[in-house]
Amino acid sequence: MDTLPISLILNPGSGSRRDPALAQSILDTLSAGGRQVEWLKPRRGAEIPAMAAKAMANGPRLMVAAGGDGTVNAVAGAVLAHPGSELGVIPLGTFNYFARGLRLPEDPLAAAGIVRDGQTTAISVGSANGRVFLVHASFGLYRSVIEARERHKNLIGRHRLVAAISGLITALRPHPHYRLKLGIGDEAMRRVSSMVYFGANPLQNAELGVGGADTPESGLAVFVLRPMTRWQVLVTTCHALFGHVADSESIEVFHAQEVTVERHRKRINLVLDGEIFHEQSPLVVRWLPDALPVRVAPVIEDDAQALQDDAPPATMEPAA
Repeated sequence: MDTLPISLILNPGSGSRRDPALAQSILDTLSAGGRQVEWLKPRRGAEIPAMAAKAMANGPRLMVAAGGDGTVNAVAGAVLAHPGSELGVIPLGTFNYFARGLRLPEDPLAAAGIVRDGQTTAISVGSANGRVFLVHASFGLYRSVIEARERHKNLIGRHRLVAAISGLITALRPHPHYRLKLGIGDEAMRRVSSMVYFGANPLQNAELGVGGADTPESGLAVFVLRPMTRWQVLVTTCHALFGHVADSESIEVFHAQEVTVERHRKRINLVLDGEIFHEQSPLVVRWLPDALPVRVAPVIEDDAQALQDDAPPATMEPAA
C-alpha cells in the first residue's frame, strides 16, 4: 500500500485551465480512498521551488505538480534534491510535453487518478549548471521567442497557434550571433551561432525528427544554429514544423551525455522548460539517466518506442 503523504501544488495561471472548481476536483480525486492531501497555494510561480522544498523538509512525499512544463520543472528540481520523494504530474499547460511524453491523459482528473494509483518509474532528465530541465534548455534566439510569446499570450490568450505565430514572427527578426567554444562529448569546436538548444524530451525530439533522450544511454539532442538569412530561417522553421530538423542545412545536430559552452560574455540568459534564468559561462549541460522518480500508469513502462510511433505533428514551441 502506498503510504507517501501527498502535497499538491497547482499553478492557477497555467494554460487555459482556470476553472476555480478544478483545483477542488483534483484535490478530491487525489484524496479518494482516504489519502491525506496537503494543498499548497503559490501566489506566483517563483514561490513554487521553495514551497515544494519546505513540504519535503520533514520527510519524503509525493509532490504533485498541476500546471505546465514550467510548473512541473519547478517541483521536479525540489524532488531531485530530496531523495525518497516522488513526482506526480497533472497537465494544465499549453503544450504539456513532459506529461505527454509519459503518456499521461490530458484530462486533469484522469491524470490525478494515475498519480494516486499508478506506479513509480525513473525518468532521465537534463541539468544545466545544476538546474534541472525536463523538456529543453536553450540560449540565444529561443529566449527572444519566449519573451515575445508571453507578451502575445497576455494580449491574445494562451493557445498553441498564438505561440507558433509569435515564434515565427520573432525568428524572422534580426538576432545577435555569439562566438562560442563548444565541448560536445570528446569533441571541441568553435562556432558562431544565434542559438544552442538541448532537447531532453523523447516526444519533442521525435516530433522534430532528431531522436535522442528515449533511453538512459541516448543522451541529449543538441542543436547548433548556423548564421542564417531570413529565407533560411523560414525554410528551417518549415523543417522543424514537419519533423525534419536533421535535414536542415542550417542546423547541426549532435547527441551527447555532456556539453560545455563558453562565450566571451559571461552572463547567459538561459531558457529551461519555458522559464528564463540567468547563468554564468561556462555552461555545463549534462544528461542525468534515470534520475527522477515519477508516477506513471503501469501500461506505459518500457514503452519508449511507442512514443516515437505515436508522435503528433511537430512544433519547436516551448510548453508554458
